[in-house]
Amino acid sequence: MRVLPVLPVLRVSGWSMAVVALMVTALGLIGAGSAGAEGWGEWGGPGRDFGSSWKAPRHAQPVEWGELGPRILWWRDFGPGYSGIVTDGHALYTMTRQGEHERIVALAAADGENLWSYSYEAATDGLAAVDKSYGDAPQATPLLANGAVIGFGYTAVLSAVEAESGRLRWSRDLAQELSARPPYFGHAASPLPVDDAVVVLAGGVHAFDLADGEPRWHNRQLDGSYASPLLVEGPDGRQIVIAAAGEIVGLDAETGELLWRKEHANQHRTILSTPILGPDQTVFVSAYFLGSIALRLEPEGKARELWQQPDLQISHFNAVRNSDMVVASRDRRLMAVDLGSGEILWKEKGMGKSNLVRRGDDYLLLSDRGRLTLASMDRAGFRSRGSAQILEGRSWSPPTVVGDRLFARNGTSIVAVLWTKSAAGPGETLAGLRSRQPGSDVEMPEAFVNLTRDAEQAMQAGDPGWLVELAGHLEPWIEKPSTAAQALYFRGFLRWRLSYDQDWTQALAHVDAAIEDLKSALAANPRLADAHALLASLYPRYYSLAPGRAMAIGPLGDDHLAGALELEPENARVVAIQALDLIHSPKQYGGDPEKGFELLEQAVQLADGQSATVGPGWGRGLIRLWYAQQLVERSRVSEARRILTEAIEIYPGFRAAENLLAELPTKP
Repeated sequence: MRVLPVLPVLRVSGWSMAVVALMVTALGLIGAGSAGAEGWGEWGGPGRDFGSSWKAPRHAQPVEWGELGPRILWWRDFGPGYSGIVTDGHALYTMTRQGEHERIVALAAADGENLWSYSYEAATDGLAAVDKSYGDAPQATPLLANGAVIGFGYTAVLSAVEAESGRLRWSRDLAQELSARPPYFGHAASPLPVDDAVVVLAGGVHAFDLADGEPRWHNRQLDGSYASPLLVEGPDGRQIVIAAAGEIVGLDAETGELLWRKEHANQHRTILSTPILGPDQTVFVSAYFLGSIALRLEPEGKARELWQQPDLQISHFNAVRNSDMVVASRDRRLMAVDLGSGEILWKEKGMGKSNLVRRGDDYLLLSDRGRLTLASMDRAGFRSRGSAQILEGRSWSPPTVVGDRLFARNGTSIVAVLWTKSAAGPGETLAGLRSRQPGSDVEMPEAFVNLTRDAEQAMQAGDPGWLVELAGHLEPWIEKPSTAAQALYFRGFLRWRLSYDQDWTQALAHVDAAIEDLKSALAANPRLADAHALLASLYPRYYSLAPGRAMAIGPLGDDHLAGALELEPENARVVAIQALDLIHSPKQYGGDPEKGFELLEQAVQLADGQSATVGPGWGRGLIRLWYAQQLVERSRVSEARRILTEAIEIYPGFRAAENLLAELPTKP
């Protein structure tokens, strides 16, 4: 763990949580009267709406972060998972996986030190029809209720442990008890408190007593999806609104009885984002590949559709509301929609897919690549007030905000941020910590560099035997920590090349193997932009090789492309992959062939002016081939001939370039 010297560190080993609470408040580590009093005890915090209903006092002067971003309090390594963080202001609670066990973990909010951990067996090897492309660690956010932490795991184990000690109160394996078949990507909906019961989605909807875990009621009339349920006050009493599999439903909160249902189905019958409650008992729900819908709850257990808006499609991120305006991200754009009419108020490009938290007039956005932005928003538009990188790699868990502290995590680390203060100097940013991670500019041994040169020659020649031989030669370098990331990247590239000129079964096997290599490369070095870029080009290949898997995991390419661009926006290979994405993507999914062509031309120039971080001159010939192909499509034959000739001069025996050159007409 790494702790920045910003605040005193309180050691808590051997102390009771009651003493810790008093000491933390006394020392000002959390902020008297803010965190402890307010807390964030469930998914979405108080109101389960990520601050949408929170009435914060206006700042005398709005916070501006400036170039350095907010003040980082501490940062520590942590395990995998997308489970969010809940807190009483003194301890943080979340979930992770270690081998075949899932863990509920408590950390000190002051410094991130371990307080306790409760683990249980939750093997996933035997799960049928589950895709673990995103991992198999817990995804649901725990619940703080009745003095306990309620955890709900990937495999549908529901556990209640003492918040103070981690001692088990009760546990139920819903997969065994209820034959609760997991969704395609595992259970993810966070538990919902309803008075003295907890409600979970697992092969239906189920309520259990918070004190002893005994069942209260079951409803098997619907299949849950990934979105967490919401408790709302309807015209005739409280309802649980659930964005379920292909539909939105309302259940009686006391009995679980079905009140109403409304179809809202994309091709996967999945809704990922939690519903939002607006004025006049309006419910907002959004689904990726489909769009948003607003319903009004009416007497006699009914719901009436108000409007649909196909342009705002939320994937696995949240929305926030300010009065009659809802803000959320679709792909790389932030969008605002009028809750009364469904009209799009504005769009802000370049923000990345983000989770949001509203604190009165302040909005905090955490991108899927770990960049935190402080902003102002209203019906007229968006204004950034500073941003900074606070996490590295895929950051899909929403942040937790308690008073002036923000806590965020991803699959490798947890960070605490004093979001109301800008960093006073570089020592209060994440830059120093990031510089200690394995860099992509490490000087490589000469023998390894020579091997990478052979690898590129083999790829240009397209000789399968040579490619396989070189992949074997990389094995010893994969075992060395200093070269593991780069060696895995090169082997992934070799396997990528092997996937061409093969029948589809062999091609699919090579693509799968290449993806595993590149994921391992990023595990060794999360900042290897070239690995992100190559993954961005590999995942879409499933659309032709395995269409059944493509719609579920193909969009991963967007995430890796965004990561590559964030890390090295002027890396020639990254720019080239971005260009190809724009050229080949349909317009409705952000495709722009002309912009892509311009970027490809830029990539050629960048490749000539930089040394590759993964190997000398890496990619210069291949980028020229891609550029020449686009020149041919635009009937610019003489320019294509020149570019192909350059590619062959760089790599004699470049088979694809030689073949394309031979096919060109002798005259422009």
